[in-house]
Amino acid sequence: MKRLEVNQTIIPEKKRLLHHWEKVLESGKLTNNQVEVQSFQNELKVSCHRSHALAVSSGTMALHLLIRALDLPKGEIIVPAFSFVATASAPLWEGYNVVLCDIDPKTFCLDPSKAEARISSNTRAILGVHVFGQPCAVEKLEALGNKHGIPVIYDGAHAMGSMLHNKSLLAYGLASMTSLHTSKIVSSIEGGALFTDDDSLYKRLFQIRYFGRNASNQDELLGTNAKMHEFSAAYGQLSLARLNEEVEARRKIAAQYDEAFLAVSGLDIFKESSNHYWNRAYYPVQVHDSAAIEQIMEQGETQNIGFRPYWRPALQDLPYLEKENGKHYPVASFAANHTLCLPIYSSMNSNDVERVIQCIIKAME
Repeated sequence: MKRLEVNQTIIPEKKRLLHHWEKVLESGKLTNNQVEVQSFQNELKVSCHRSHALAVSSGTMALHLLIRALDLPKGEIIVPAFSFVATASAPLWEGYNVVLCDIDPKTFCLDPSKAEARISSNTRAILGVHVFGQPCAVEKLEALGNKHGIPVIYDGAHAMGSMLHNKSLLAYGLASMTSLHTSKIVSSIEGGALFTDDDSLYKRLFQIRYFGRNASNQDELLGTNAKMHEFSAAYGQLSLARLNEEVEARRKIAAQYDEAFLAVSGLDIFKESSNHYWNRAYYPVQVHDSAAIEQIMEQGETQNIGFRPYWRPALQDLPYLEKENGKHYPVASFAANHTLCLPIYSSMNSNDVERVIQCIIKAME
């Protein structure tokens, strides 16, 4: 019985991948923004409805570069209390204080009303997260940013292929980023990407990614080495080419899950909101009794199925966020202790999906 995990690495067709990699080797140009990286960036900006896209070495590095390139006075950045640790660690590394905010119980994304209550004279930016590929309340957050004169940026690590009002989730905000890690719906093995329509911000991002050097190769800004190399970019192009196919397959699996779990007591599913096309990068469920999560995971191991809680702990419990330790964000705490992600990827067949369904039902009896 084959193992089913929450994510599966989606490897491009071998012959096409090797053909691309052979071309890179023959060119002798393996890095420094060469043909494959430039092509990948052009495809990314078209796919994500942005004027500029920049491929970088990881999603975490993308967050670092974005915060650095904003060039804001030191102060506070508002971050949701439910997210992957990099959403909080990147601002900290860049010298900002992280101010946590509770989340919307329907989407698990940043709650705009709670965010406004956290704004102070020291607030420098709002960093929203499109959790599981679900959209933040972008219109409300944009209005909030305009009202208080602070930029709104987005962590869209899960957002490739998700749309809102027929526009990529990565097209919202002053800028956004995504992860292209091997676990993601579009992958460059390791990697990330930045998106913006702001020409001056893009210029700073471009320079900071390459040691701070300008177009004349002169050292101008404090920068770092965050470049993506040609092999990753070639891999990423082939992965991006399959995005629509991958999303459609996942949406069919999600529909099968939705139908099965609607009648399961003690389990809630997330619903796709109006005007939202969900990429189904993940399939999360809310389990009423947190102890049942352990039961499901134990039952899964007997069936060779890997389930995974997302994310534990909530960010206020991280040891390096001392100022937030002990504070109570009830929805984020609930999310951290009651959310479980199920296997979902295009190579799963109907029997695989049924195995997962029956495993959940049995564990919840």
